[in-house]
Amino acid sequence: MKKRIVFVNGKGGVTKTTTSTLCAATLCGAGLNAAIEDRDSQGSATFLANEVLGIPLSHEGEEGYDYVIVDSKGNLDLVKEEVDREYLKEITQEADRVVLITKKDPLSVNVSKVTAGFVKTWLKPESDALVLFSAVRKNTIIGDQDPIALAKQIGLPLIPQQISALACYEKAQVAGLKALTADAEEELLKLSLNLIS
Repeated sequence: MKKRIVFVNGKGGVTKTTTSTLCAATLCGAGLNAAIEDRDSQGSATFLANEVLGIPLSHEGEEGYDYVIVDSKGNLDLVKEEVDREYLKEITQEADRVVLITKKDPLSVNVSKVTAGFVKTWLKPESDALVLFSAVRKNTIIGDQDPIALAKQIGLPLIPQQISALACYEKAQVAGLKALTADAEEELLKLSLNLIS
């Protein structure tokens, strides 16, 4: 059975595209039949899949993959723009799992609360939605915040893994998976396998 895992957030700059494409590449590297689907008109996931990571690119509605990781657009005005709400509704209703990816800073958490409210309204009964914290810097005021408490504020259950703020994730946007450190590879593999379970 095909499983669609959709990465969302109404806010841009939360590492949605980088994390979603690296998860798809990690699943492919683990020998799984996976692909990335780019639902952002900027086409960043398409570029990374074709030009950097060399992973399959699924097109909307295409069959043939066991796991499709979907990168969605950010910078959604869910309060004022009906077209943005309809976009989020459509991709949420297509998902088997929604991953609301966010940073731990107050602005990102605030936008994530709004996004989570809409996602919960539109989520299929057999699907789930979870929070993933990314770009976490350890030993900082923001990075050391309790992820469970922040997830409760957002209103969704927490994915136990967090994505660290490692420079190698940026480098992977140019050099592919070979730019990852062993710690980053392990972090991504654990996350990716958790996402499809």
